Amino acid sequence: MRFLEIFKQFFIKWWSGPSEVARDMIREVGYVLGAMKSGKFYRDAGVLEWVLEAIPWKEFRKLNIFISTALYIDIGSIEQAEDKAIYDRIFYDFDSKENPKLAIEKAIEFSKSLKERFGCDAVITFSGLHGAHVTVPLKKPITWSVYSKLWDILIAPYSFGNLVDRKVKEPRRLYRVPYTYNVKEDGVGFSYIMDLEGKKVRMEDFDWSNYELLDPQNVEVLEFEPKDIPKVKIVKVVTLNEPKIRLPDDPAELDKCDPVPPCIKNIIQALKTAGDPDHYQRLALVWYLKWVGYTVNDVIELFKRFAKDFNEKVTRYQVEFAYGLRGSKKDYLPPSCEWMKKHNMCLECGWSEKHRNIATYTYAKAYVSEELKQKLFYLINEREGGR
Repeated sequence: MRFLEIFKQFFIKWWSGPSEVARDMIREVGYVLGAMKSGKFYRDAGVLEWVLEAIPWKEFRKLNIFISTALYIDIGSIEQAEDKAIYDRIFYDFDSKENPKLAIEKAIEFSKSLKERFGCDAVITFSGLHGAHVTVPLKKPITWSVYSKLWDILIAPYSFGNLVDRKVKEPRRLYRVPYTYNVKEDGVGFSYIMDLEGKKVRMEDFDWSNYELLDPQNVEVLEFEPKDIPKVKIVKVVTLNEPKIRLPDDPAELDKCDPVPPCIKNIIQALKTAGDPDHYQRLALVWYLKWVGYTVNDVIELFKRFAKDFNEKVTRYQVEFAYGLRGSKKDYLPPSCEWMKKHNMCLECGWSEKHRNIATYTYAKAYVSEELKQKLFYLINEREGGR
């Protein structure tokens, strides 16, 4: 069978998606004949049969081909994607012109972490030139509000820095179709799907049934309305006058507690399931635990149970340093919401609009010693906002 015939069969599968819900719906399609910057970009929308007729297949080797993550019931819904589109997959782009190998390694690392944390598989695609794409297939289509929240939650425990293109998180984003050419001014590459070892997957062997789908409702940090297509609830801020509850003695149980901010829940869940939070997640978690009343030994025991790289001597030194007991003995403040956003850990729970840091989220909902709270407020005022 000729290559183009095999590709069209693959394209039908890729378009139709893991749940086949897209088979009779509308997607946007885009293509560029020639190099991306100098070629003319064509963008349109239609059902699968129309798209198969519209793409100029004779120019396949010169084509950059893209489709949307969004699905629509009709053409009129496209301009209102945030309200009317649904999504059957989540898309990430790991890219580095200077170090493509590192971008690919991090894409694979991220995909493995999803398997460990949520039991789902991701489709890893070599982009053809400077990195890799990660596509997370969903068990059930979701709205844009859920997509946006879920995109942040899945990536939040890891600081991949500039390797992850965060501009791809927009409702009408188009992304490259695997097994197509990546034609740019600085070269031409060929994109293809890889396994977790970085080995090429043959186009004819691809099938969504080979991948375990992510069920969005199994992501504990998300809350859904009981509808066919889930809708994220707005996280409510509990007032200071409501009855306070006590935090568990074991910090490993904090991911199940309402008084804990979603960003910290997410880090704890990642620590417990994958065991490999990065430097900034560890700092945020340790500083948070310090300011809600946990001891150095509590923190060390947490990392001893779950961190893959645990070394008691190193961990004790680092935790005691973070607690202000070693080195400069600085009394570090808990991370501000602004700091959490800067390091890509914020899950947009709404607390940052009126409050300075993640510890005050817990102060409003749970019992924390008055002495500890007053010490924090004194330091914040003294340093004019702190970190």
